[in-house]
This record gives sequence, structure tokens and C-alpha cells, in this order.
Amino acid sequence: MNIPLFGSLKKLPEEKYKSIIKSKLNNSVAGLSNSLRGFSTGNMNIDLKEFNKYDIPVLLITGRLDEKFTNINKSFVKEFKNAKHEIIKNVGHNSHIENEGEFISIVNKFLQNYF
Repeated sequence: MNIPLFGSLKKLPEEKYKSIIKSKLNNSVAGLSNSLRGFSTGNMNIDLKEFNKYDIPVLLITGRLDEKFTNINKSFVKEFKNAKHEIIKNVGHNSHIENEGEFISIVNKFLQNYF
């Protein structure tokens, strides 16, 4: 996984890192290709006017080291009245894996405040 997007995963404990690599190697080319086509933000047509029609709180979480998605979410929050953006320090694109405790804490706090 020498892709910069996933570079911060290398900071994980060796066993956890190896486990992630092993699971990723089990993916099929077709499955990964379909995921990229279907879930790539470059392919998404996000209409914030539609989002603002609903009074539903939305939590966005990014890792500080993932500058691209942190910036995308910062701009999203400016346009979407019900969005809250939390940035986890010292982690990248996989903030939920790289700092599970902080990620869970943020989600729990959000759920307690809004639900």
C-alpha cells in the first residue's frame, strides 16, 4: 500500500497493519473497480440545496493528514447547515482505524447531543 492516501496506516502496530493488508489483498479487481466507480467523490453529484431541505444532523469525520478530504468536508460544512465536521489529529484517510478511540468518542458525543 504505497499510495499516499493510505501512507499513515504504516504508523499502526505491525500486526494490525499486516491484518489490514491481508484483508485488502483478498479484494477482487472487479470489486475494487466497482467501488471506485460508485463511491468516488469525483463521480458524486452532491446538491447541497437538497441536503438543506432536511433537518437532520450530519457528522463528517476526517483525519488531519488527509488534506484532500478534510478540505472537501470543510467546504461542505460551509454550505450544509446541519453538518458538523470533526478532524482527528495525526491520522489520515482511515481515521476510524488509525485512532479508533477518538473516532468512537466523536461519534458517541454527536449521538448524545443530537439523538
